[in-house]
Amino acid sequence: MDSLVVRCVFCGERHLADTEDLELWHVECSCGAFGFIQEETELPDDEYRGAGFTVQEVPDIFGIIVHMADPLPVFINETGNLVYVSWYKRTTVSKYKTLQ
Repeated sequence: MDSLVVRCVFCGERHLADTEDLELWHVECSCGAFGFIQEETELPDDEYRGAGFTVQEVPDIFGIIVHMADPLPVFINETGNLVYVSWYKRTTVSKYKTLQ
């Protein structure tokens, strides 16, 4: 069984992804970030496909601010096939802080 080593973009912790189950792979990192695999066809056309270094603050459907890293391309074999690993991390906002 082959595995990929995938690093969390927020803390650098390494996680293993089985190449046989890549469509279903997701992980919760010890830093609180969540990672999941997407294929290139699943990414929106206007989505930036950098190297996982850009992080944007976006609200989720509940209004909670989420830090979303741009998808990180990961090669899965020697023929150049790749998948994208997306990472996001929820932020904790104090109930006393006013968002403007």
